[in-house]
Amino acid sequence: MSIDASARYMFSGGVTAYFSEINHGLNDVDLNVGGTSGGNIKANIVILLHGDVSLLFTPWYEISSINLSNIGTMTFNGYPIARVQEPNSATNKFGLNLSLRIISL
Repeated sequence: MSIDASARYMFSGGVTAYFSEINHGLNDVDLNVGGTSGGNIKANIVILLHGDVSLLFTPWYEISSINLSNIGTMTFNGYPIARVQEPNSATNKFGLNLSLRIISL
């Protein structure tokens, strides 16, 4: 068994709101969400089945966040109609990877 952990930091992140996919008269708005942090942790559990064959179970957890963005302007056919902003948000994900390992020389 082993445990892996990592931290990450995003520098000057951005997101684009593709309003033009809803209506061709709307513009796409680029928003700056700045820097943010996140990370993950996972455990690798190896179960030997037979000789060079084993199962690898990897339960994992990941967290990431997005900061409040600047305010952008949505337009319709070039005329301003609304102000838009990406809100603060956090994402927590859990999962399990299952692998079959065969060592062959």
